[in-house]
Amino acid sequence: MGRSSYPRLTSLDCPALGLVMQIAALIALPTPLHLATTLITEDLAGAGLGALVLLQLIAVALQLAAGIAIARRSFARPLVVAYGVATLTVAAASVAAFAADEAPLALAAGALELIAGPLVILGAPLVFDLDRLADRRSPADVAAALCVLVVGSLLAMPVGLIDEVRMIAISHASPSVWLWLIPRYGLGLATAIVALRAVRSLLRPGPPAAAQRALTVYVVASIAVCFALGILPIIEVLAGDYRDHRGIVLAPAVVSLVVSVTKPLAIWAYARPALREPIAVERRALASPLVWSVLWTVPLLASRAPALGAMRQTLGSVLVAVIGALFCVQAVANVAAVRAALRDDGRAFCPAAVATAIAVALLGVVLVWLYALLGPASLGGDKPVWPLTVLIAMLGTLAWSQRRPPR
Repeated sequence: MGRSSYPRLTSLDCPALGLVMQIAALIALPTPLHLATTLITEDLAGAGLGALVLLQLIAVALQLAAGIAIARRSFARPLVVAYGVATLTVAAASVAAFAADEAPLALAAGALELIAGPLVILGAPLVFDLDRLADRRSPADVAAALCVLVVGSLLAMPVGLIDEVRMIAISHASPSVWLWLIPRYGLGLATAIVALRAVRSLLRPGPPAAAQRALTVYVVASIAVCFALGILPIIEVLAGDYRDHRGIVLAPAVVSLVVSVTKPLAIWAYARPALREPIAVERRALASPLVWSVLWTVPLLASRAPALGAMRQTLGSVLVAVIGALFCVQAVANVAAVRAALRDDGRAFCPAAVATAIAVALLGVVLVWLYALLGPASLGGDKPVWPLTVLIAMLGTLAWSQRRPPR
């Protein structure tokens, strides 16, 4: 039978989807892993919550395995089915576990957010013409992933720096704590520059040797910086007098270090087969993984709008309406940008640029809420901002890839 006989499975023919699934799984992994570690170390694992965390870890692990299988074109379909079943089980278990404590809209939003990945994999081929996407690995896939991660990190750095400065100022810390900000953000900026140089090499036609060297430098530098910045908090916890709370303090540091080191390794493992032949890609080829990345966010954006209803008393009706409307408009704009990119008629720049501008406006509203309405005592602004900076990076890179060169 032809490919059109299985419209629900055509998405598995695009290895770029595998890369997106791997990166998405690694980004999502710290929360359930940290919670599981906390439950174990603090002996708080109730039957219901412990089972729910275990199910979520299994779903994330299956997503990572399915992404690798799609990229390698081996055992993809059974692993994707297993991932979908595990995700649906987690969503149903979450609704059952929190039905008594959460509003129906919040429960529905949480369930939709959990099943966003399987929805995109199954639904995208029915709505979009994915035959236009490349069906083999490409250096452009890796370049797009690096662009999104690096640009998202660069956009999030100022917010993280502001949060840390405010926290240090409130706690009246010693000068050494202030000085620690210099190597921390300096090394992060240096790693971003190395990654952008690797992106340039991956998009430059010619023998793959230069791209291999640039990507190797990025992987080594990224792992070295992650290890250097991540090992110090672990040493501090081990050397400190935390007694019975050592496990709960140590868990986030260890999880963050492991995930930070694994991301560049995942990119390198995906890139190796694509760098065996001479590089001959165009900037427009970045669209393949970016289309999947942008589609991945659409159910997430749709799930956030109803969830804001439960926060009406905290945020106020006006702010809830503004943010909810922006989420809905953003989801529609993302779909329009994907449709334009898949048409490949040279007119995708404007829809992608408009979607990027909406994401920037959404980030601005969230920052106003965090720093103006919640007051100076509110910290941790980088946590809700990080997904938005990644979204801006996705759409901005998509717009850049579709921009026509000057004549």
